[in-house]
Amino acid sequence: MKKQFLLFSMMAVSVLTAFADKTIYVAPSASGTGTGANANNPTTFTQAFGALDATGGFTTLVLPSGASFQLGGGTTGYGRLPIPDNSKIIIEGNNSILEGTGNDTRIMRASTGCNLTLKNLTLRKGNAATSLGGAIFFAGDSLKIYGCIFEKDTADNGAAIGSRGKYIKISNCWFKGNRLRNSFQGGAISHTGTTAGGTLIVENTTFSDNGARSGNYGFGLAIITAFDGNVRNYLNKISITNCTFYQNNSGLNTHVGDAAIQLDSPGTTAPTGTVTTATLVNNTFYGNNNCAVNVKGTQQAVTLINNVIVGDIYANSSVSGVQDNGFIAEYAVAGGRPTIVAENNYIVAKVSVNAKVDDPALQSGNSDHNTIVTISSQNDIDVLGLSTALLTNGSDVPYLDIASSSSPLVEGGISSYSGISIPTTDLRGIVRGIAATGTGYDIGAYEYNGFTTTSVNAVTNNSFTISQSANEIDITSKNKPISVKVYLPNGQFVYTNTTSNSTSISKTQLPKGVLIFVINDGEKTVAKKLIN
Repeated sequence: MKKQFLLFSMMAVSVLTAFADKTIYVAPSASGTGTGANANNPTTFTQAFGALDATGGFTTLVLPSGASFQLGGGTTGYGRLPIPDNSKIIIEGNNSILEGTGNDTRIMRASTGCNLTLKNLTLRKGNAATSLGGAIFFAGDSLKIYGCIFEKDTADNGAAIGSRGKYIKISNCWFKGNRLRNSFQGGAISHTGTTAGGTLIVENTTFSDNGARSGNYGFGLAIITAFDGNVRNYLNKISITNCTFYQNNSGLNTHVGDAAIQLDSPGTTAPTGTVTTATLVNNTFYGNNNCAVNVKGTQQAVTLINNVIVGDIYANSSVSGVQDNGFIAEYAVAGGRPTIVAENNYIVAKVSVNAKVDDPALQSGNSDHNTIVTISSQNDIDVLGLSTALLTNGSDVPYLDIASSSSPLVEGGISSYSGISIPTTDLRGIVRGIAATGTGYDIGAYEYNGFTTTSVNAVTNNSFTISQSANEIDITSKNKPISVKVYLPNGQFVYTNTTSNSTSISKTQLPKGVLIFVINDGEKTVAKKLIN
């Protein structure tokens, strides 16, 4: 019995060792000579990636803060940083940069069975030449990306990310200036899923100036759910929430195929009856070539809630003959397409919806609180009070703010809809429903910043008290735990804390001037101003 127990114990230790998680620390330069076992003993970038394997446990690669790593070109279409098949890899970027330097320098490749997570990285100048995925080619099980920037990446399909994998989730990222080499698809992202289905979730992310090179057109100037005629859409679920799509464009203003998002139909080899469920909630589209969303085929079940779409003709171009649509579909409901569910959307374009959009919710006089405007002048856009340029300071990602409390977007949204998850915060993390004019949600990715001021020196609430002395700001909870977040008036996040009793914040920790305290007691959220 003792021998059996000892043998079992040895086997258990062996299994735990084989599947143990590990962390590898990377030096900021190529001269590191450590083992990578801890932050004080980092290894080189090359050695760290060479140590990645598929042992079964998670391997976390910790890059140094603010470092830059250039990846040389080569003759192979594989990524300079191949992720081992069937591995589980987390890369903590710490605002480091991975940069391609040659014509054939795809930055990363993650294929069969991979589970890859990227955090706080910039991936720039990746180039997949005539292939797909300039920064990342993905064909694994799960790709999760948080707080990353994709900039100036290039490919024929999926200029930044080209995916034939299963599950992708992207949060709080910025895709900017990525370009298709020729007239192909996915100015930032191309994702098809697999024959077994797939998912694309994008939230709190901005897409700006992605598309095709001068003289070329592109399908899905920011996002497309297909690559080419041979690999079609196998996605079961698409969810795009709190995102901004700003001036994603091609080199041909008159091309009718362009769209910020192209939702492609499942391919002919997809299982019979396959339907892709696509949900777009609280997004802002402004000045994208031709249209915001193009629905292809007859197998897309689309839901639109609280989106604002501003067309191209006045917002982005004065070229004669430019195509300017808001939302278009290839087939009508009468032709077999599922009826679009739409509630509280605001669409302004020369052709707000095309003739194939025969859905009741998107017709004039609809009962679903959608506003459909056919542009006759620039004034039709100006009345929205929507900023015409991205605000790049004051948020993890840039956004288009609502500049006026009289904008019809303010209080124009809804906070709940059957079967649909509507975010309680906007793109910046600001709690929705706290605008000066009421408690409703605003339309689009941005919540108007007109907070009510009751006092600039002290605030008392049923759940908490805020006061300040010469050196501190004191927050006292009366009867329950509270979370505290502090923002500048432009939306920049500057402080967070959770307390069950009281907390004191040194004024030296916070910027001078007006601060917005957003406090939640687990049941409701209030926002108050205070002068530091």
